[in-house]
Amino acid sequence: MEYEIAPASYQPYQSKWIFRLAEAAEWLANATGISLEQAKSDICRALSDGVIDFLAELACHAARSQRSDSKAGPANLEIPRMLKSEDFDWEQSRPRSPWWLHALHRHEHGLWHLASIELSRPDLKKALLAVAATNNVRSKHDQRTRQRVRPHREAADRAIIALWPDGVPSPLLLPNKRLVDRVGQWLKEQNIKIAISSDTILRAAGSRK
Repeated sequence: MEYEIAPASYQPYQSKWIFRLAEAAEWLANATGISLEQAKSDICRALSDGVIDFLAELACHAARSQRSDSKAGPANLEIPRMLKSEDFDWEQSRPRSPWWLHALHRHEHGLWHLASIELSRPDLKKALLAVAATNNVRSKHDQRTRQRVRPHREAADRAIIALWPDGVPSPLLLPNKRLVDRVGQWLKEQNIKIAISSDTILRAAGSRK
């Protein structure tokens, strides 16, 4: 008996090792809205922490004549700590400096230059996608907050410069309450209708951190 399989039921196989470095950074940036540099930095930290699986193709031993195109992973290669974006050639998808190779059949241990490195798609999504998206939302929220605060601070700065062009008197001569009242009165006289908090005024005057 023959069975027909609906075309929609077929899903092409996708290799786990789908992301070269530049592709991974671009994908992460596009998926989350973070900058490309931030994406690269996050990938470096995740690699250093060992939360992203990888598959590397060897090139040559750094001190001996042995060459190879064998593949190695975290079980064979020692990942440098505190990796930074500049440690990689992102377009060629490889570290700029050799990594230490431990036991691998018929291979000399020691520092090896790598021809390329590919990252695990599932690990990248699991380790970084949700975190990067959360950071991006927080960044946008902080930016909107700063945009709301800026007009108030600018108005306070204008008032203080106008009232005390030679500098704000010390609190002994001008207590904080009087300073806030003077700024409020000046804003009212200038018809600047912004409700500014005492803390904002005192920060502008250098009396608050």
